[in-house]
Amino acid sequence: MSAAVCEPGTFEDRGRAGHAVSVGAALAFHRGLGGAALRARNRRLVLAAARMLARAWRVELPLPAALLGSMVSVPLPLPDSASPEAALALNRRLWRHCRIEVPVFCLEGRLHVRISAQAYNEPTDYERLATAILGLAPG
Repeated sequence: MSAAVCEPGTFEDRGRAGHAVSVGAALAFHRGLGGAALRARNRRLVLAAARMLARAWRVELPLPAALLGSMVSVPLPLPDSASPEAALALNRRLWRHCRIEVPVFCLEGRLHVRISAQAYNEPTDYERLATAILGLAPG
């Protein structure tokens, strides 16, 4: 069956109906958490967190604040062992030893973390990340 054909009562039809209900429920939930005010709060939180991490790690943020939303990539102050394997190992180590879940990736020969902010995040979440990474950095 092609994606363009959707017979009433078929699996594809039920899936589309469920999708519409899910999107509506998700939007209502988001509005209940504050909607636009929550998005603004998340952006303020992640920008403050990114600046704090950059100061703590003595690194530069790759983009000006005007170009950032509620996710920011921050370079790590770790030696030149940047590779996809090193990123995965650090991600696992942060989770295993610190219970911190954060995407770690390699970009232009350097490891970065991508932080984000959601309704459940607080400044202390990012402070824990700063401390954990500093514990790994040499000298």
